[in-house]
Amino acid sequence: MKVFGLSLIGLLFAFSPQKDETVTITCKVQNCGNILRVYQFDGVMFKEFQSIVAATPDTYEFKIPKSEQRFYYIGNDPNQLLPIILGTENNISVSGNCAAMRSAKVAGSKVNAGYEQLKSEINQLRDRTNFFNRQLQNAEANSAEEKEYSGKLKTLDDRKLFLLDSLKKANPFLARVMALNTYLSYPHHGKAYPDEIAYFAGEYFRHADFKDAGYSKLPWVYEAFKSYTSTLVAVQVPPAQLRAYVEKSMEGIPKGSDTHKMALSGVISILQQTENPEFIYFGENFIAAFKTKDPGAVANMTQELDRKRAFVIGAVAPDFTQPTPDDKTKSLSSLRGKIVLVDFWASWCGPCRRDNPEVVKLYETYKAKGFDILGVSLDRDKERWLQAIQQDGLVWNHVSDLKGWQNDVAQRYGVTSIPHTMLVDREGRIIARGLRGPALAEKLKELFQ
Repeated sequence: MKVFGLSLIGLLFAFSPQKDETVTITCKVQNCGNILRVYQFDGVMFKEFQSIVAATPDTYEFKIPKSEQRFYYIGNDPNQLLPIILGTENNISVSGNCAAMRSAKVAGSKVNAGYEQLKSEINQLRDRTNFFNRQLQNAEANSAEEKEYSGKLKTLDDRKLFLLDSLKKANPFLARVMALNTYLSYPHHGKAYPDEIAYFAGEYFRHADFKDAGYSKLPWVYEAFKSYTSTLVAVQVPPAQLRAYVEKSMEGIPKGSDTHKMALSGVISILQQTENPEFIYFGENFIAAFKTKDPGAVANMTQELDRKRAFVIGAVAPDFTQPTPDDKTKSLSSLRGKIVLVDFWASWCGPCRRDNPEVVKLYETYKAKGFDILGVSLDRDKERWLQAIQQDGLVWNHVSDLKGWQNDVAQRYGVTSIPHTMLVDREGRIIARGLRGPALAEKLKELFQ
């Protein structure tokens, strides 16, 4: 088995900060449109830190205040940025092309050279670990192959621990990166756990001390929690168990800290992508933790949660308020305590009008038991709306902003065709969507029996 060299450690020990007050970054980069930008990642998004107009064609010079080492990102497209560690070294140069900044080259920086070497070794360790795990799983019990691959996994574990320990002395910043990538093999370290999933969930962050404030400047926290959550989702951990695992993994992170923000954001990004119902729970946690520190991010999260709640069965339906036929207003929340059918319809909708007689019968059958209806009309003409209400005997609550298909409630709830219904329970939680005819009648019978 290949033994990785120690040049990375020596390179990092050779690094020592200077006394200048700024770091100068000279960029020779093509196709940037005469402007080049530096960003910082705030745990949610890339925010512009500085922008420079080219002094000469394709040449840009940034000056960044010296500080503790941290990641910055150079480029113009948030999807194509060069990560670079700045803060302690004096003069660094970058060369590349704005259309492919991830492939740009950094020179004159020992810590960035060390970081690139560390990433390469992390990738090799990960790939070899995955390979030997597969071989071990396919080997016969107590065979020579099983012993061989188990031994190779142990050697990789030892290498990870040695590298982590060495980096703690050489460069604590990169040691934190390594700590987030020091996941040891289950066969050698998982005996205290009932299965490998439980071991993964409990030990993935074993070597990261999240009380260390240095993690607050490390976007690898975001990536690590993305990877952690992605694995739990991929192996189909039930939502309640996933919640417990994730919350346990974040116990050591100071609430409301930048580290907490990156960790939560990494978790949420995967839950949102996979439409996992726990997205709502962790999104609400994000709002509670950062409503004061980052109101912009909280506002965006609130909108995302409202959209998600509109589709998740069991979630509280996002509230809304719209004008009534008598020019007052009515909100969905005002009907709490009743089973409510939110009925999206319009006077010009033939199928809606044909369904109305059956809906009237259901209303008459169950209204005394706590059933109500809130009609949301996609009309534009108020007179036609009022006329249809009277003609069809729709004696329940009605609202409309008279914007047609641009109705704000319909937009929020993703309504793309009518008739469309949403059934809400007495606490305002969504029971079902899209019930009509016999399916709606059967559901109401079940609820009121």
